[in-house]
Amino acid sequence: NTSATLRLISVIKTPLDVYLEGAQIASALAYGAPTDPVTFAPKTYTLRILTTGLNVTTTQPLATQTITLTNSQAAIGVLYGSPDKPLFTLFTVDISTKTGAAGLCRISAR
Repeated sequence: NTSATLRLISVIKTPLDVYLEGAQIASALAYGAPTDPVTFAPKTYTLRILTTGLNVTTTQPLATQTITLTNSQAAIGVLYGSPDKPLFTLFTVDISTKTGAAGLCRISAR
C-alpha cells in the first residue's frame, strides 16, 4: 500500500480548523467527534491548527507542527491542550489484528 490514512479527534472544548499543507482536513472539529479517515501520500507535511472560520493564508495559526506519514500507516491525530494553545500528537494504529467492533479503535499511550 502506498498511502497513509489519517483521522483526527479533539479533546478541546472549542471547535478548531485543521489544515495539512494548506488544505482543510477538519472544519470546526468538535470535542470528541472524530473525522472520517482521509488518505494521503506518505511524506512529511505541515499541519496547522486555527480558530474556526479564519483564513489559513492570512492568519497566524494557533499551532504548527510537522508530521510524517508512512506507507500503509493508519494514524490518529489527537488535538489537546487549551483552545488558545492547542497541542497535537500523532498515534499509529495497529490495524493488523481485528479485536473490536467495526468502526472502533483503542489507543494506548505508554
